[in-house]
Amino acid sequence: MDNELEPPRPASPESTQSLLQLFLMYQLRTFDRYSANVGFAPDFDRHFRLAQSAGSAVDGLAAIAAQIEKNGSVPHYSKQFEPSVDTYHGATVARDWLEVVVKLYVGGSIARDFFHDAGEALPEEVRDTLRDALAKSDVEEFAAEEVRTAIAGDETASGRLSLWGRRIAGEALNLMQQVVSLDAALGELAVPDGDVAGLVKSLNRRHQERMKAVGLNN
Repeated sequence: MDNELEPPRPASPESTQSLLQLFLMYQLRTFDRYSANVGFAPDFDRHFRLAQSAGSAVDGLAAIAAQIEKNGSVPHYSKQFEPSVDTYHGATVARDWLEVVVKLYVGGSIARDFFHDAGEALPEEVRDTLRDALAKSDVEEFAAEEVRTAIAGDETASGRLSLWGRRIAGEALNLMQQVVSLDAALGELAVPDGDVAGLVKSLNRRHQERMKAVGLNN
């Protein structure tokens, strides 16, 4: 099963809120990581670009929070998702600039695919709000440029960064499996047929294509 090809089923109010709360918390944690990693930037231009990335991670969140409130809830840290998101980031702490950008490229893209696909079944207004927030936080092309430049300048970098990319992907895919299993409503939205393995296969296929696109091995 290719998850993105499945016709979306209308989202329930519970699943809509679960997805928006997860996205809100995930983006805030991503902002925290961007901010913590600016010290790895090797020069002003890259420092500035990463700072911009940190801002873009939260740029669309006011609209997400407003949508949560409009749907009758209060934006908050979801206790059921928080440990899994924190475990993912704790297991993927970058040690240098290139590891920072590979995590942006690999982990950020997998998360983007997950939220985009799960959001297809949301009501139109909510779906558009989520898509807008995803578009504002698009930093993967910047990260891809950095990886391509690094490999062009040092062919030996490909092996190390490929290993790191595989680790990031493994942790990110595990995170997505965990969140859909923790919340029944979210699971019904993201995996309507219950085929979690199919979800992972779909996310991993697109990840592998991106790895090849920047010269990394799967």
